[in-house]
Parts: sequence; C-alpha cells; structure tokens
Amino acid sequence: MGKRGPRRQYDLDQILDAAMVVVLDKGIDGLTVARLAKELSAAPSALYRYAPGGKEEILVGLQERAIDALSEEMAQLAALPTPGSLAKEATALLRVLRVFTAYLRQRDAAPERHRLIDAFLSAPDPVLSEPHALAINQRLGAVLAVGTETLDDAVAVGALTAGDSLQRAHVLWAGMHGLDHFYKRDRIQPESLRVSTLQRVFCEVTLLGMGAPKLSLAGALDALYQPHP
Repeated sequence: MGKRGPRRQYDLDQILDAAMVVVLDKGIDGLTVARLAKELSAAPSALYRYAPGGKEEILVGLQERAIDALSEEMAQLAALPTPGSLAKEATALLRVLRVFTAYLRQRDAAPERHRLIDAFLSAPDPVLSEPHALAINQRLGAVLAVGTETLDDAVAVGALTAGDSLQRAHVLWAGMHGLDHFYKRDRIQPESLRVSTLQRVFCEVTLLGMGAPKLSLAGALDALYQPHP
C-alpha cells in the first residue's frame, strides 16, 4: 500500500470562502459539511478540526464576515466629505441617507456578500440556534450604531425631531431590505415604479415623518442621487 501524501491544511478563511460558494450555488439549506468538504476536496471529518460546531459554526462565521464588511463600509460612507454648498441640516441628512442606502448599493458593489446577508434576513425560519442568533444580533449592533449616530447627529442640528434612533435605524434598514426584493420586477416596471425611484420616495416619506425640513431633505436627496463632480 502506498503512503498517503501530507494532510492538507486549511484555515478558517479558506473554509468560509468555500462555504460562500456553496451557499450562493445551493442556498443556506444546501450547505452541508459533506458538500463543503467536496468543494474543498477534503474529508468531512477534517473540517471538524477547524469548525467543531459544524454547519452552524460555519454559518456564524459567514454572517460575522458579512456584517463586519457592511459595518466598515457604512462607517466609511458616514465619514465621506459632503458638498460645501449644503447647509448643516442637509449635510446631516445626506450622511443618514448615505449610510442607510449602503445596503442597496452593495447589491452591485459586493453581490456575494449582499446575497448572503439577504438570505439570512429573508429565510422564513430561524437559521441559527438562539445563542448564536443572539451573538450575531449583538454584532449587528456595530452596523446599527453607525446609523444611529448619523440619526442622532441629525437631531442635534435640527434636521430631525427627537426620537428613538435605534427604532428609526431598524425602520430604515427594513425598508431598504424590502425594496431590495423589488429589483426582480424592474424589468417589467415603468421608471416611476423601479427601485431607484421607489428608494428615493421611501427615504423622502420616512425622513419627512421623522421631522426633516422639506427643503433640507430635497437638497440632501439631490446630493445623494445626483452627486456633483
């Protein structure tokens, strides 16, 4: 009998990269340790050395990776310079808009990550056990913190009335997530009912409801959707 070759070594990033391929091809329900092992040309037992919790631990890793990347992107958008021609109220609203529309923009900029986050949010049944779900929910705090900070800043300069910024952040994110599911209808819809148009309408109606001055919001929306060079 010939000697076996050296055992192949993996790191968690390689395993998560392969898991992402499987999820995108087969969906979250289609991710199994056996299928992942096949993708990596490894024995299923070998993967348990790196992920003792099996499929759920791998799903947690994928979710954490996607959340961290989105949080970093939102923070970068919040820190971008704004047009000097905007008044302070419009500037604060533009920062809010930039942060919360990031979820839809990543559809094109980072489609794999976007599809993964969408899959977790859209799955009809819980994807993770309660302890892992609570841990992921806590990690989502970093994403929501970026949004709540921009909302609080907008309140501070009079661009929004006082309110529960965490609730508002959830409403804005939920609206963007819902609009994301309308993209598939764009091909049969007139321009007035396509996501790009509905997104602006949603932002306008929602922020007006939070007390945004109409003229300041119009300036912020124009800056977001028709940025100056």
